[in-house]
Amino acid sequence: MDDDQMMAMDEQLTQVFQSRMSSSGRKSAQDQDLQREATHFKNRVLDLVDLFVRNEPTSPLLLSFILPLVDLATQCSSDERQLADKAKGILRNRICKSKEIPSDIDVSTPLQKVHQLARHARDSETLALLSETSVFLVKTSKNPKLCAGEYQTSIEDFATRKNSSLNPAFFQIYIKRFPEQAWQLRTNVMPLVSQSVNGYRASQTLQLVLFLLQTIDSPDISELTLLLSDVESAVSILISRSAEDEVHLTTQQAKELLKACSSVARKYSKTGGWKPVTWIQLAETFRKSSQFEKSPVLPEICLRLAKSLETPESEGKPAVKRKLEKADSASRKRKKA
Repeated sequence: MDDDQMMAMDEQLTQVFQSRMSSSGRKSAQDQDLQREATHFKNRVLDLVDLFVRNEPTSPLLLSFILPLVDLATQCSSDERQLADKAKGILRNRICKSKEIPSDIDVSTPLQKVHQLARHARDSETLALLSETSVFLVKTSKNPKLCAGEYQTSIEDFATRKNSSLNPAFFQIYIKRFPEQAWQLRTNVMPLVSQSVNGYRASQTLQLVLFLLQTIDSPDISELTLLLSDVESAVSILISRSAEDEVHLTTQQAKELLKACSSVARKYSKTGGWKPVTWIQLAETFRKSSQFEKSPVLPEICLRLAKSLETPESEGKPAVKRKLEKADSASRKRKKA
């Protein structure tokens, strides 16, 4: 091939590339136009959904919007941020906060889907939205047992799976709104403390039970006494294992757990569910532990808790009285040192 033929071929190749670039540009512009039209259409659909929700807040058909709105709010691309924000607004402000709601609805499918998404939520904002949606579905449900079961499954995921996206707030909102329904979970949640993936999750799972004890009003006394005993035992085992480096629990995590225990102790001090001697022994465990020896606040919290549990019967027991006096004396000496 001579130079003239090479030049002719170059010109032909140039024309081919220019033609393709021009075609690609037209296609890109067409794609952008289609994207704008699709976004505009979705916006109009959301306007119609918003109108329906405002005018028919008690309609059973409201439930059919939940999952599409959740998908739009949580799975939109960055180019559709406006649509996502609009869907969140409808879910959060129009549906979840409405005082008028449908009732006695079968929520099994949307509730299960919402909890599945929550267990793998990509950020805390998404998880908060899913939590609000879940609470709304529980309010409209005709089957409290089904709702409690879904939360039970999520608590298991939270306690036993390291990469779970769930957090305590997801469950606390549910417990606060539906304490009697959440009370059904107590016997199934307690075994999860020992099955937790690490000490921190074990502590948080225990704190959920303690939060339930703080929230519930007038529980059955026999059920209450049994649960208090189980919680006291679980706290004692967790702290002892942490002191022996069998599980990891930081000073701050132990402190938060003890503070939650103190709140429960104040509420149920007259039930006799907890024993002062247990908390005196835990104070000694903290003092003797190399991990917690530089944290005098932990044994002090235990001693204050033990004193709050004193009753005329326990005060009359010389052994308990001697242990409290001995622990107090040791605490004062450490402060002077």
